[in-house]
Amino acid sequence: MRIRKHDYLVIALAAPLFLAACADKDVYDPNKVRPIAPVENPLGEDFVAPEGFDWSMITTVKLNVEVKDLFNGQYNYLVEVFTSNPLSNETATPLSAGYAKHGSNYIAEISVPKATTHLFIRQTDPKQRKEIFEYAVPKDGETINSKLYFTEVQTKALPSHGTSGWDQITPMNIEATPIDGIKDDHIFHYEAGGQLKNNTTFIIEGEYTKGLTSENWNNGTATVIIKGTWKMQGTLQGLRIIVASQGKITGDNILLGNGSSIEIQKGGIAEFKTFSLQTDDVIHNFGTFKADKISDVNSGCLIYNGKEATFDVTNNIESFKSSTLHNHGNFIVGGNIRTNDNDLKGIIANYEAGYLKATEFIGGVKTFINDNIVEVEKYDANNITASWLYNNCTFIAKKAFYFTQLVVDNGSITGAQNGDVWAATEVKSYNDGNIAKLTLKNGSIIKSTTFTCGSSLEINAGTNTPSMVQAETITYEWTTYLKGNLILAVNNEINAGVQVSWGISDRRYEKESSVKITKKDEAKEEIETCTGIIYEGNSGNPDPEDPSKPDIGDNIVYTYAFEDQWPAYGDFDMNDVIVSINKMAITDNKKLTIQGNIRAVGSSRKTGIGIQFLNVSSNGVILNGKVQSGTPIFESGQNNPVIILSTNAHKYCNPSIVDDDFTFYCTDPTAGSTYNSGNGAEFEITLTFSTAEAAVKAMNINNIDIFIISKEAQGDTRRTEIHLPNHAPTNLGTTALFGMSNDASAYNNALDAKQKGYYISTEGLAWGICIPSTEVWKWPKERKKITDVYPEFKAWVISGGETENQDWISNHNNDIFIRP
Repeated sequence: MRIRKHDYLVIALAAPLFLAACADKDVYDPNKVRPIAPVENPLGEDFVAPEGFDWSMITTVKLNVEVKDLFNGQYNYLVEVFTSNPLSNETATPLSAGYAKHGSNYIAEISVPKATTHLFIRQTDPKQRKEIFEYAVPKDGETINSKLYFTEVQTKALPSHGTSGWDQITPMNIEATPIDGIKDDHIFHYEAGGQLKNNTTFIIEGEYTKGLTSENWNNGTATVIIKGTWKMQGTLQGLRIIVASQGKITGDNILLGNGSSIEIQKGGIAEFKTFSLQTDDVIHNFGTFKADKISDVNSGCLIYNGKEATFDVTNNIESFKSSTLHNHGNFIVGGNIRTNDNDLKGIIANYEAGYLKATEFIGGVKTFINDNIVEVEKYDANNITASWLYNNCTFIAKKAFYFTQLVVDNGSITGAQNGDVWAATEVKSYNDGNIAKLTLKNGSIIKSTTFTCGSSLEINAGTNTPSMVQAETITYEWTTYLKGNLILAVNNEINAGVQVSWGISDRRYEKESSVKITKKDEAKEEIETCTGIIYEGNSGNPDPEDPSKPDIGDNIVYTYAFEDQWPAYGDFDMNDVIVSINKMAITDNKKLTIQGNIRAVGSSRKTGIGIQFLNVSSNGVILNGKVQSGTPIFESGQNNPVIILSTNAHKYCNPSIVDDDFTFYCTDPTAGSTYNSGNGAEFEITLTFSTAEAAVKAMNINNIDIFIISKEAQGDTRRTEIHLPNHAPTNLGTTALFGMSNDASAYNNALDAKQKGYYISTEGLAWGICIPSTEVWKWPKERKKITDVYPEFKAWVISGGETENQDWISNHNNDIFIRP
């Protein structure tokens, strides 16, 4: 029930009358608990938490982990659970660990901050090989049913090379033109100008040194068959040129005019210094084509290089514009191939017997298919972002490989080969304005030194044989989507590319749980492509054995912040007591150590601090450590194990002060150095349990109940404890104040408000909160309301703790406490 400001005045005036009417003769009897009037909500009338909001920033996850047991239950597989990737963070400590094998899954329950979006499950097999799988954190209490292997779709045996891309073009397998029986019937239209009449044939038997064209090359062609040698000149217009076996053509600066063609038959030779193709020209090479340089292959041209043929350019192909290359033989360029395919009509097809080599391939084409070997120093498709490369066999890029849309089908992208070892190369993707795609199929591999994933790259390995991306470092520049039966064998993952000031988290990728992560050279799968074995696979230790079970721990820093005025509202600066649990660790399987600090005391009264363990027993537990009284002990008279950390928090934080000095500690910078020095009081509790299961339960943050004692017991009235929402008091804590003032732990008579839950107000507010983070939460200065210091706190509460509001803890103004 919500009440207005003027209602508080009425209640305040009525309360003394109610006390006078109800009190007996001894109004000072300490056994009597007098009602406490409600006070106004200091956060404002509109600050009301929704029904059912539990104030928890922790979520519970159940785990059911199955392994693919290749040893039929003879050995255990180790399963470890992390909140950060242990591949990238080698100092990461598992939050949970245990064994699984055939017929016995690893089952556990863990608690993690709600801001944790993903968990990492690492499997170590009996041969000591490690693999990591990533899972999205489900809703509170739901189960991650994890299979640490990929259920492969059964497929037939793989071909010697992939088959992708051929449905995008019309394959070309042509034969040389038969020339036996063709007669010389040429007629010169203008002999001095070398103009042959259209539809006539000129056969060169010996040596010819003049220029030739057709009479009207826009409307027809003339045929020239070279059985001897033709030393060409200038522009060849409207000609169909056939270089017969033993024939030869040469020239210094030759332009093949629009619509012309050259066919070099087996045994024939074409040699040029500079050569260019104009528009819609055709070259069919079944022999040898040589040029120092090709200046231009203009739009609509076709180069067909047949089996066993050689197409050799000493320097560059400077411009390959929206044209087509079909290579069945050796196509070798000593310099660079530079494309310009703005019309998206370019095609390069390197067939099963083809070998294509260049120094650099700069630019892309609409469709590039490789069925055998492409070898370059660098492949860079940056100027044609919509280009597609289908690599069905071996693509060697010795220095760098930059792609846009890429399909690797039973193929490899690597650096150079040295004996049986394939080197890695630098790999980077470009974005075409939408989602760039890398598809890996049928056991493909990319071996990279560094792999930079451009904006919105999707890497999909499908559902068949596993494929691998291998890299020293992979960098995600925006959001990279990793899917399918993918092995990500990398030593480092870097989530770079977007400034944190933009309000976007550091996470730059989304992985399906099927994606397996290992170190670069530790993946156990062998990858064999059309070229042979590219990666031999890690065979692991030859003698299998159970992996050693590690120590586990929780390295999240949990900061507990309390108001001490319960059951009435305080000023909501949330600094009356600040306690942090800095680290928890389980060693020797059963020994739990909890380290923490009492960091600030903004209470003006003697205040104690305790810790209650839920769902565990103190039977047989050995206690050690350091608290205010010395070695910790379990309180008597308690059903749950309870340890008092401090009976006087002011004195514990600052031992030099007198017992009744309750000056604020580390909340008011003006209080002087005496009250603003150090990190407060350190405490440590070591609990050695009789079973590992009990130790794990005790480390679960949801089973740790930090509370404060705002008033000691008086007579028959138990002590006044303040707990987090929905945590019941200990057996020594009073329940007499339930439902009084602003509290709704029981029905509140004064406000006619129903019960909501332990230590929750009638407006759904709390007197204590646990804040998980990577560092100690920065609490407000004295008398600075939390809503003023943390502007997004209100949105988090009123939304019922929605995930998108979890980062309120990081966004504050300058009114946090900072030591002077």
